Amino acid sequence: MILFTAKNEPGEEYIRKINKKIYNIFAQNLKDDTVFLDTTWLEYDDRLIDFVNSNKSKKFLLFSGMDWENTFCRKEPNKFLQENVDYEYIGNSHNEFYFSFWLEFAKEFFPVIKPNFIAEKYFMCLNRTPKSHRNYIVEGLYERDLQSKGIISLGSPTTYHQASKKLKTPITLNNELNIPNDISTFGPLELWEKYFFNVVNETTVHSNTFISEKTLKPILGYKPFMILGDQNLYKILHSWGIDTFDDIFGIGYEKSEWQDRANWIIEITEQLCSESLHQLQKLYYKLEQRLKNNVSFLRQQQEKNYQKMVEISKKF
Repeated sequence: MILFTAKNEPGEEYIRKINKKIYNIFAQNLKDDTVFLDTTWLEYDDRLIDFVNSNKSKKFLLFSGMDWENTFCRKEPNKFLQENVDYEYIGNSHNEFYFSFWLEFAKEFFPVIKPNFIAEKYFMCLNRTPKSHRNYIVEGLYERDLQSKGIISLGSPTTYHQASKKLKTPITLNNELNIPNDISTFGPLELWEKYFFNVVNETTVHSNTFISEKTLKPILGYKPFMILGDQNLYKILHSWGIDTFDDIFGIGYEKSEWQDRANWIIEITEQLCSESLHQLQKLYYKLEQRLKNNVSFLRQQQEKNYQKMVEISKKF
């Protein structure tokens, strides 16, 4: 196997650890003349051009792992690859070669906890990077005066993402200067256990299919959830056997436009916040077995995901 990665590898050691694990799985089975190209943060530059020109006769596996399949945002390097090599997209692609970096990540790093709800808040909605769809959700929650009902955060603007025009950011937890980056944990359990359901704003709403730790966290943390992500996200969850609590939240995730899906989340959140916390406490107890089933199904899927990587590596 010939490995090609972006110049700037992720800085977090735990991300690099899972990357290396996946690289090794494929290295054990791929032919020597097969290229495994990690498309994360891929640039159309001389380095890529020279590499492709030197390996045009080889089979290319275009892998998206920690990041979504970036054919939408990084059109130039993908167009170049599509026009010059024999390729297959693997990883976060809605095809037969789909598997999840983040399932493997969660298996490695997420702690095992017990189901619990201490009825103090209705929902949690944590957001680091202020992307437009995240701003939209948080602004909608504030417009309906729901901020005191939930645990909400929203980050400061970045080079690529503008802050909310309606809210002063950052919105932080416990007056901290920065939003906690609890990518590999549930954060403080005393905070995690205080709320009933999780509002997840995934990394992207336009991708082929992308499920990150943001979606896996409420499942492994025994929480009902609503997720704003791409249109294939719920299809993948259902294929894993995950209960998405349609009897409580409805099926607004089927709406084609992300703004309509966001409005569904905001409206259902408002409805649930009109209930008493005592009622939600009783509902949580009724849901406990379904929440446990979700954890069990996801653990099974983590094992299947690993085997899927091995099977895919053997096909090439």
